[in-house]
Amino acid sequence: MLLAAAIGAASAASAQPPDIGRASEIACAPRFADGATLSTLAVLGSQDGTAKFYFGPSDTLLISGGHVDGVEIGQEYFVRRVVSSRFNASAASVLHTAGWVRIVSTDREVSLAEVVHVCDGLRQGDFLEPLELPADVEVHAGGEPDYDSAGKILFGLDGRLLIAEHQYFVLGLGSANDVAPGQRFTVFRHTLGGLNAVTEIGEAVAVAVDDEWTTARLTHLSDVVEVGDLIAPQR
Repeated sequence: MLLAAAIGAASAASAQPPDIGRASEIACAPRFADGATLSTLAVLGSQDGTAKFYFGPSDTLLISGGHVDGVEIGQEYFVRRVVSSRFNASAASVLHTAGWVRIVSTDREVSLAEVVHVCDGLRQGDFLEPLELPADVEVHAGGEPDYDSAGKILFGLDGRLLIAEHQYFVLGLGSANDVAPGQRFTVFRHTLGGLNAVTEIGEAVAVAVDDEWTTARLTHLSDVVEVGDLIAPQR
C-alpha cells in the first residue's frame, strides 16, 4: 500500500551522522533470544563464598567450567540471560546482556572471572557466551521511507513497552529484508483512520542485524515510541 501523505513529521536528521552509541553501549543493547543456544558455562557465585545473587565491578566470579570445557586464562565472555518481560507478555524471548568478564584462573571444572564491564547487575545463574564486541557501524545516507516494506517495533530493553530517544530496541525486520548495520529507519503511525496518511514520530539506525530481527537506536524523536509502532527502512 502506498501512503500518500506524512503529517506531523519528526525532527529532520542532522547534517552530522546520528549518534548510535559506543561499542560497549551497543553490546549491552537488547537482542531477540529465539533460537539462541544457552551455554553450559554459568555464574555460580562469588569467589569469596558470600551468599549473594547480584554482582558488580568489584567481584570475582566462580564459573561452572574449566579446562575440560575449553576455558582458558585471558578469555572474555558476555554474561547474559533470557528474560520474560514484566512489561510485555509477548516479549518472552529477550536476550539480556548483563556485562562481560575475563577469566583469571582455571581448574579442571571451574574457573574464576573478573568483571570487566557492567551493563547492569550480573546474577547467579547467568550464562556465558564468547565475547565479540560489535564492529564499527557506518551509518547509511538518509532517504525516503519505504512504507511498503515496514515492520513493527517488538520491544525495548527487558521487553519494555515504551522507548525514549537514544534508547535501543528490537524490530521485526532483518537481513532477509535487506537490512544491514547502519540502515536508517523512519518510525511512524497511521493517522486519520488509516486514510493513506501517516505521522512520522522518529528516526532510528540499525546497530545489530540477524536474519529476521534488528537491534536499533532511536536517534531523533518527536513522541514516545511504543511497541507496535511501525518502522520503515529509508531507501
